[in-house]
Amino acid sequence: MESCSSPRGWSTFRHASFALLLFFGHIWHGARTLFIDVFGGIDPNLDAQVEFKAFQKLGDPATRRQKV
Repeated sequence: MESCSSPRGWSTFRHASFALLLFFGHIWHGARTLFIDVFGGIDPNLDAQVEFKAFQKLGDPATRRQKV
């Protein structure tokens, strides 16, 4: 029976640690992508104040779209 300090034991430990790090890293980044407005501090009631695609060119008040 091999002890935990053998090269095979350390190799197993390294692979298991790296696998867990990758797994939880993917979970973390997926959650950040799905809940970017929550993590960014964007108010959920902001939709009432912002009109999506109101301007043809971003930030140019001269290119406001006409309502159809």
